[in-house]
Amino acid sequence: MTELNIFQDAIAAKYDAHCEAFSAGDADRLVREFFAEDAMWSGPGLPERLGRADLLTMFRGLVAGATVSHTPGRARVDGNRGWDFRDWHVQPRDGSSGWTFRSLFCWVRRDGEWLCDAVNCFVADQ
Repeated sequence: MTELNIFQDAIAAKYDAHCEAFSAGDADRLVREFFAEDAMWSGPGLPERLGRADLLTMFRGLVAGATVSHTPGRARVDGNRGWDFRDWHVQPRDGSSGWTFRSLFCWVRRDGEWLCDAVNCFVADQ
């Protein structure tokens, strides 16, 4: 397997666990297992979030109202750093219409584990 294939397999497992925790309403697990301690979340018109504590506050509100799934996009890796794009498909729990947005995820490998350390969200072309 190539370095890229190994990276893609590792982050696919992270994304699947992210969706499971999100759907279960478990923001604590989601943030603890997916994000680096100093991770950043941003995007046009969104407040910037910095660190797990800030992300936890955001995700506690989000998981209560929706479920998510994802579609992979392009990815690159170089040693202990990597990035990829994901389309996120959001389905509100109240049955109203869902939507899709795209995010650029930056990853860091620490002690053998890939953790997301930066996210930039934007609206995907429909």
